[in-house]
Amino acid sequence: MTIQNEAAYQAGMSRLEALDSNNPANLAEMEALGNALEAYEDSQGHAPVRPDSLVFRTKAGLSPLRTNS
Repeated sequence: MTIQNEAAYQAGMSRLEALDSNNPANLAEMEALGNALEAYEDSQGHAPVRPDSLVFRTKAGLSPLRTNS
């Protein structure tokens, strides 16, 4: 499954929200849909920022040169 545009993304989000996660019959569809939605988000630059990245640390007001690892 591949999502190519914003309209398909919105339809996919609506479908994902409508599925009952307590029903085992929906799990395969939910996983496929979730992966496709995430891939589309990543392709559009909506990937989450890693907590150890320079961007995250700068926005959080943390020293960009030190990590807590």
